[in-house]
Amino acid sequence: MLKLLIENGGDPFLANGSSKSAWTATQQPYDETRTIVFISKGKFPEDMMVLENGRQAVIEYLKRFSLDQHGTPIPPEQTSRPKHIQGMPSWVQWYFDWLSSDQIVVDIAGQKINLLQDASLDHLWFLWFLWWLCVLHYILDCLSRPIGPGATEKANLIYPGLMVAFVLTCCMQAWMGLDYSPKLLNFPVGPDFSPGLIPKPHVFLYYAVFFFFGSWYFRLGDNECFLGRYWRWALPIAMLVLFPLVLATKDERLLNILLQSLYTWLMVLGSIGLAHCLFQRESKIFRYMADSSYWLYLTHIPPVLFMQWLLLFLPVPALVKFTVGFLITMLILFASYELLVRRTVIGRILNGKKK
Repeated sequence: MLKLLIENGGDPFLANGSSKSAWTATQQPYDETRTIVFISKGKFPEDMMVLENGRQAVIEYLKRFSLDQHGTPIPPEQTSRPKHIQGMPSWVQWYFDWLSSDQIVVDIAGQKINLLQDASLDHLWFLWFLWWLCVLHYILDCLSRPIGPGATEKANLIYPGLMVAFVLTCCMQAWMGLDYSPKLLNFPVGPDFSPGLIPKPHVFLYYAVFFFFGSWYFRLGDNECFLGRYWRWALPIAMLVLFPLVLATKDERLLNILLQSLYTWLMVLGSIGLAHCLFQRESKIFRYMADSSYWLYLTHIPPVLFMQWLLLFLPVPALVKFTVGFLITMLILFASYELLVRRTVIGRILNGKKK
């Protein structure tokens, strides 16, 4: 297959928009290759030597090809910028070159970690963002006098404030999808992924728009939920109209930026209105679920993976596996919260003191 592609003009050393090429694919570590085969087929390779011999044959073929094309058996390192970056200002290109490089790499316990791109925090990234946003909010709150307009002013302030937040969202959305690091997980919708120990600046600023708008909106005292009163049409339009349009306009960047920002804000406003409609009275069940949510999110990965491993080879339908795995996992998590967290120091840290 590789020879066929090359014979028809394919370049095995030309990197794609994520800095990956056929050559870099041959450099996949042994253990990672074995794991990928297991994930895709549900079992480990019966004979890894066959796979390794095939890999070595491809590497030797590419080295000979490189010698013919470049005069060296070791292919040149190539990282191609996406086309929509090449025409941008030099400082924008520099920023994404910096993100995609290995300039911020530290050695931790003998392992080199890219503080921007490596998934050091994995699913805990948003709590890390929340921590830094709270620190920034505290600093700004200390430097400026809190502003809390009265209820008579809120109707005049909400929509201008919302328009400012929407414009800022569009500005930050314009930076998304340009990061071309080979370690990046690409998502067609929404902001870039930033799981590193150092938040990517453009992603951090994107979430800061929503965080500080929420803080400002809370101070308005909109107890009647004036902001979310049109949730009945906001949610259907966002999900049934805008979301398909977002997927259909991926190649129309300016239009896509506008649609993504509009979709996001309609979902936010619709969710606020829906929550106000459904949860005007306190529910002990939902209060319990809300209090336990932090703990469940922090600890759900081990039991989920364990249940998937237990159920992997059972000859039952996938829906049955999902249902059984979900129910047992939730039972384990809620039991651990009730017995180990709820009335302990951990519970007070996560949810504050009980009134």
